[in-house]
Amino acid sequence: MLKYAAAENQPSQGRTRDQLKEYERPIFDKFTDVQFLETLVKFLTLEENKGKDRFHTKYFTLFKVTYVYSYMFS
Repeated sequence: MLKYAAAENQPSQGRTRDQLKEYERPIFDKFTDVQFLETLVKFLTLEENKGKDRFHTKYFTLFKVTYVYSYMFS
């Protein structure tokens, strides 16, 4: 059984770019880049099958988390 680490053992939520680990910085940079986000939204909102596509909860969650996160650090 897996469980989350205690709060004191987890990284803080409000870290700045300088506090991120080296491998986290490229992700932070991309998801705080407005042009990248606009391109990503346009791509993910394309219809694959005209009139037959369904609502994707994974995309919705991705957008929600992305915009909340980018709003917090802008």
